[in-house]
Amino acid sequence: MSVEPESQTPREPDGELSIIEAVRKRQIQQARAWQADQVCPSKALALAYDSRHRRGEAIRALRTKLLLLRDRTRESGALAVLSPCSGEGRSHLCAELAIAFAQLGSRTLLVDADLRWPRQHLLFATHNQWGLVQTLCHSEPPRVHGVQGLEHLSVLTAGAAPPNPLELLSGERFQQLVRSWQHDYEFVIFDTPPVTQYSDGLAIASAARRALIVCRAPVTSFKDLKEMTRQLAAAPTHVVGAVINQF
Repeated sequence: MSVEPESQTPREPDGELSIIEAVRKRQIQQARAWQADQVCPSKALALAYDSRHRRGEAIRALRTKLLLLRDRTRESGALAVLSPCSGEGRSHLCAELAIAFAQLGSRTLLVDADLRWPRQHLLFATHNQWGLVQTLCHSEPPRVHGVQGLEHLSVLTAGAAPPNPLELLSGERFQQLVRSWQHDYEFVIFDTPPVTQYSDGLAIASAARRALIVCRAPVTSFKDLKEMTRQLAAAPTHVVGAVINQF
């Protein structure tokens, strides 16, 4: 008696892919990035231009600690960078941390998920007409920018401000994009809005599953930091550490 092997890909009688398989294939295609024009890091991103800058040494030390933590826990390379308030250097740190990972030769994606007051397009001297917002709203592939002098770094800007940022970042489309990026890149760094002002950062951290806290001495108050950690305690994310920004 012979046994026919089971088909690993269910098909309709006419040979077409099943509806489920077709939907899965379409989701994968929508997650694949389009390559937009190359951008140039601004002079404010010292790590891209001066390897001996004292800020660069601090960023590389942070990179080493994050790599050691990742090797120990075997977690993905996605990381949401959070801060309690604005003016704490979160966006700048995101950009230079992404640059540091890319300088190791690791495929790195920097995502501006601060849909309230985005800054990555300013740090990389490009427009902000199309980005994460339009990818989420129109279900089209992300349009990522290559970076001059950093062949392993890609940047996805925030895009034009939407009326419903929290809903976009809490939806299945964003979750699906994050899963795809975790597969395509070794490191994915997310810039976020201030946690004590908006809930967006919690949604982003929940999708990334890992978070890094940034505060600035003496700008960040103990009250704001405590409130942020309280909110993070309820989120399904692992806080890998905290950075006190002194630059």
